[in-house]
Amino acid sequence: MSQSEPERSHADSPLHLVFVPFLERSHFAPLAAKAASSAAAGAEHEVAATTTAAIVTTAHFAALAPASVPVHAAPLRCPGGYEDFSLLPDDASAAPTFFAAAEAALAPALTAAIRAHHHGGGGGRPVAVVSDAVLYWAPRVARDCGVPHVTFHTIGAFAAAAMVALHLYRPEVHTDRFAVPGGFPRPVTIHRAQVNEEALAHLPLFRAAEAQSCAVVFNSVAALDADFAAYYRSQLPGTPKEVFLVGPTVSPSPLAVASGGTERDPILQWLDGRDEGSVVYVCFGSTCSLGETQLRELATGLRASGRPFVWVVSTTPRGDGGCAEREARASSNGMVVAGRLHVLP
Repeated sequence: MSQSEPERSHADSPLHLVFVPFLERSHFAPLAAKAASSAAAGAEHEVAATTTAAIVTTAHFAALAPASVPVHAAPLRCPGGYEDFSLLPDDASAAPTFFAAAEAALAPALTAAIRAHHHGGGGGRPVAVVSDAVLYWAPRVARDCGVPHVTFHTIGAFAAAAMVALHLYRPEVHTDRFAVPGGFPRPVTIHRAQVNEEALAHLPLFRAAEAQSCAVVFNSVAALDADFAAYYRSQLPGTPKEVFLVGPTVSPSPLAVASGGTERDPILQWLDGRDEGSVVYVCFGSTCSLGETQLRELATGLRASGRPFVWVVSTTPRGDGGCAEREARASSNGMVVAGRLHVLP
């Protein structure tokens, strides 16, 4: 049966991807970088059906978006004027209030961005939504607009699979040290103190939203996470059938941007001089702030280990963090990076 003219037109139209990052700096960067690379890849193909991309975010993060990607910016009205989740105070009500404000701002903006390109009944362009895993309302918005949705995890499959396995299979009574349950691909022993109970409490909400997606993607690579991605897909009930590793999706370093991509990043140059698998990578993310004493202890341990290391230190620790950085820099084995690291997922 031959296609009708509208059907052929729709099939030949460029796919339009709408990316919705979470309003937190380490979550925003990978999705924004993926949006830019998707648009660039589409532009390089000399065929009728190429890919275009857009980002739905707030005015604050719009300033950080790649210049090559259109942005649908929405005003965020959060009590206290907070724009970035990583900067919230240690208050029990701060996170729920921020999530509610983010949904109130971004959900209508996402709906408008979808409808600007996609129309029911086969009209318009094919559209798909790619959103951060913690934006539990985004799959519902995509479904209501009649377009597919993909869940994007900014963390790797190892960490995500371990959290879900703990949620689904952890025994009610366990010792201080116990193995990650549920037939985990490799034996991993953790302490009870390492279990983030608050994160696990919210996991059912995120998993229910993820189940509405047509696919799950992780910001990681097969060399690190192939076994855990396969486990996530096949052994954890409620997971979409399609799971992909699409990383590392990172923004180019400032040096690469300034040089037009001709200069090798100094961190990569340093890593090139080390043996494969020998470097210890230390990073607690942008939402975990360590105090000065903790930073000192960590610096002492890294220096005493004798192993080469890359240590990413938050630019907003509790305390200035300067002493710990200076101590670590005194070691000939390591490299300390202040702020977000551009070259590692």
